[in-house]
Formats: sequence, structure tokens, C-alpha cells
Amino acid sequence: EINFLNEELKKDIAQLKDNLVWVKKTNLLKPNASFEEFKEVFPDDNAVLGLISQIKWKEKFRCRKCGYNRYYEGTEPFSRQCRSCNYRESATANTIFENTRTDRVKLLFALYHFYQFPSYPLKQFAENIEMRYATLLDFNKKFKEKLSDLKEGLKGWTDLILP
Repeated sequence: EINFLNEELKKDIAQLKDNLVWVKKTNLLKPNASFEEFKEVFPDDNAVLGLISQIKWKEKFRCRKCGYNRYYEGTEPFSRQCRSCNYRESATANTIFENTRTDRVKLLFALYHFYQFPSYPLKQFAENIEMRYATLLDFNKKFKEKLSDLKEGLKGWTDLILP
């Protein structure tokens, strides 16, 4: 029993440390950072998934299927598997990134950019980050829907990640 509690406490401490790292990372971004500056903070897919995971499960993991709050690390990066019913959930499930196949670093930068410059020309932005215009247009539509849902109580661009 005590060993189990110690292990759970160690996990909680590690989770708090991870949360602090991601808070520091998102605060490092200056307003209107370039794509190159953004990639210094979020260089790859794992960095983006880590941020999404931290935001999604910052309170605590709760299984969407059975409500249980204990989990195993999932087989995909930053995914979780419920210890009770074995339901597996990816970091991107039920987020603005769900069902996207586009480079998540570019999509996260687009989210960051749209939040700061909502009227910036999309065609020019798509060219700047080398993304298909149609893909960016679809993501911008998701962004605008999310923004209108959250208008009040929105504290920052990362609030747009969750549903």
C-alpha cells in the first residue's frame, strides 16, 4: 500500500514538473514570434504533443469511457490508457488537432498566429509556412468556431486547443 502511494506521489511530482516546463515554454514565446522562433520552442511533433497532453490532462486524467482516474502510458507518444477499462486516448483526441494529418508544429503555429493576427491574409501565411492554402483555410474555420465558442473567459491562445 505505501509503495503504491509512493509511486503515485512520484508520478504526481513528475507531472507537476512537466506542467511547469510547458508553462515556461508557452511563456517564452514573445508576441508575434516568427515561425523560426516558434520552432525553437516547439521543434517537433513530440514537443507539440507534449504541450497538448499537458493542457488536456493538467487537472488529472479522467477516462472518457468509465470515469476512472488512473492510467498507464499509452502505446502512442503522450497517450493514456485507462487502468480500469483499458480505453486508449491519444493526446489529440477531443482537441482542435483531432483528425489532422498536417504537420502539428505548423498547425500549432497557425493557432498561435491566428489568435494574435485574426485578419492576416491566409494565402500569404500559407506561403510563409509552406502549407497548402486549403488545409490552412479548413484549420482557420475550426479556429474561428472555437474562438466564437470561447470568446468570454479566453485567457490565451493555448485555451483554443481543448474542445
